[in-house]
This record gives sequence, structure tokens and C-alpha cells, in this order.
Amino acid sequence: MGTSDWLKYLQGIPDETEGVFFANFGPDFLSFVRDVRVVNPKLTLFGQNYVLTGIDVSKLGADAEGMYVVTAFPQVEDQNTTEFQKQYRSAIGVDANGVETATGKMLAMSFAWATWESLYTIKEVIEDSGWASKADYAKFIEALEGRTLKEGLSHPEGTKQVRAEDHGSIKGMFIEQIKDGKVNVVTRFEPDALTWPPLKNMPQEEPLS
Repeated sequence: MGTSDWLKYLQGIPDETEGVFFANFGPDFLSFVRDVRVVNPKLTLFGQNYVLTGIDVSKLGADAEGMYVVTAFPQVEDQNTTEFQKQYRSAIGVDANGVETATGKMLAMSFAWATWESLYTIKEVIEDSGWASKADYAKFIEALEGRTLKEGLSHPEGTKQVRAEDHGSIKGMFIEQIKDGKVNVVTRFEPDALTWPPLKNMPQEEPLS
């Protein structure tokens, strides 16, 4: 954090290296991209979903051209944008470029969708489980475990599942690329391609008192 000079960390990259995966953001990201291009301009850059948070991609210039970003929700609309994603953007007041219409500021779409979907998930589980007070927590959890959240305005990112064993959200991810100074979705991984073995089995643990 707070690194303005990355050259001392990047100079040891082997010549045969094809790409670099990085997970910095803000000013650190800007200085990193600049310095990695100095060390090896041919490296493919692949960043984590928050690296473009609040950044006007059109102002990044040639250093960011061709860079890939894995993200939970697309920052901009393109030919792959679904109707539910467009409805969600309209509902929260965000334009096709990820800019809030009320403030003129970039919204971190890869983060904002999670709050929206979480609230709708809680609403759905409360309604289905009959939760009314703290005494109903067990019923709430049981209704959530293994639940499929179907794509729609409530879940604009796409259909996903809350895995019963570890309560993990098994969801899809998007790969964006900066090309010609713009961000576009180049592919989407479906949830089944992004699963991992659960490390525990919560339904088999001692129930809540």
C-alpha cells in the first residue's frame, strides 16, 4: 500500500514471463501499470476486480491497453449486457459507463451489486422461512442453505447458489478487457466452472441454541 515506485519489485521478473496478476488499486495501480510497462511492455496484465474502482479508463492511456480484469459485475454496458442488468442500473441511477447520474461519480459496480442482491436474498429467505424474531434464526439458516438464487431484477448478476456445506456463494465471474481506451466484457465464467471443495459441513454441526 502506498507504493509509488514498483521498479525495485519488478526488475526480477524472468524474461520468459508471459503475464502478471496483480491486486492493487488507486494510485498504487496507476504507478504499477506505468512501471511494469517500463520493465517489460509485452507482459499481459491481469488484475483483480477492484483495480479499476473509481477510475476513468479512458484516461489511463497506452499503459493499460489490453489489460484484463476479473470482476464480479461489469462496470459498463456492452453487447453482452442482459436486460436484468440494464434494469438494475436504471433502478440505482447508474448510466451505461458506470457513472452515477445524480453525482457524476464512478460507481464501483463490482461491489454495488452485492449489497443489492444481499438485501433481496434476505427478503426472500425471511418470506420463505417465516422468520419473525431471533427465535427463528435456525429456520432462516435452513432456508438459505442450498438455496438457488435465480437471475432476475433481484439477482441481476445471474443465477447462483448458496452452498449448504459452507454457505459459500457459488456465482459466475466476468473477464473484462481494456481495448481502445474502453472496458468490454470478453467472457463470463458460469458458476459451475468456479466451484471449490467445501472445507466444512455446517448442516452437520451442532445446531444453534
